[in-house]
Order: sequence, then C-alpha cells, then structure tokens
Amino acid sequence: MAHRHEVKRRRFDAELDATLNAEAGRLEYWDSLFHLGNRYSWIELLESAMPLPGAVIECGVYRGASLFMMCREIARLSASKKIYACDSFEGFPPENIGAEDRAIFRSQRKLRAKFKLANDIPDRIHRFSRHFDLPVDVVWGFFAETLPTLSEQEFCFIHLDVDVYASY
Repeated sequence: MAHRHEVKRRRFDAELDATLNAEAGRLEYWDSLFHLGNRYSWIELLESAMPLPGAVIECGVYRGASLFMMCREIARLSASKKIYACDSFEGFPPENIGAEDRAIFRSQRKLRAKFKLANDIPDRIHRFSRHFDLPVDVVWGFFAETLPTLSEQEFCFIHLDVDVYASY
C-alpha cells in the first residue's frame, strides 16, 4: 500500500506530465517556473554567475523542481550553458548516514527510506529538456562515483542540495 505522500507525488507527477504534453501547458509551466524562481536568493546567484565560463551543476536533484527553475533562468538569460543534473535517484548510501544527519524527526530509518522513489526522474528530466530544447545531462549515481568523471569540467555555478553530510 502506497503512503499518502507517495500517492500525492504520483498525482502531482501525472498532472505535470499532462501539462507538459500540451503546448499551452508547457508555456504556462515555463512562466510559472520564472515566478517560482523569483522566491529563491540562489536564483540571483545563478544569474550573477552566467557571464563566467563553465557549466552549471546541481548535486541533489530529487524530483527536479530546483533544476527546472535553474533551466528556466539560464534560458531567460540566453546563456548557452551545459547543465548537469546529479543524483543517485535511489536515496542515500546507508553507510554514509551519520549521527550528524539524524535529528529529532530524521531517524536513520526515515533517512534510509527518503528519496528512494525517484528513479523515474531521469526520464522526466530528459522529457523536460527536450520540450524546452535545453542541454541537460543527467548524471545518475552516487557522488563519490560520478563526480570524479566530471573533474575536467569547469563550472560557473554549483547548486548543492544534498541531505547527508558525507555527500557535502
């Protein structure tokens, strides 16, 4: 039986898919990303980094919300930047969850279960990037294994949105 959170997530995903499948829906969603992005100070930092050389990377994509806002801002600024979306899309490696990650409402058990239901997101990101003609590269795997493969890449902006201290 699916948890209430999972049912809500599936409903949201189905609605977003339906929106992105229609041209009018895509335009409406694209506009909403701009307005949503204005709420976050890191979007201003992203904007200030656009004149710098290098790509943009997000470490910790989960369902793609902040990634999509970053893509919208990069497109708005007509910046031709490669965008990397890095995540395991399967939760945290259990051996990396330490005492510093646990708190009153963040037990070891809850953290191990958190973010596990995201293996559909790489396909969603690919569809999103095709709809809006964006150069997004999904890097699927744990950071310890995937980030070294990008060691030659220069970045102008790095968005770290991870929930386990060892990942930082």
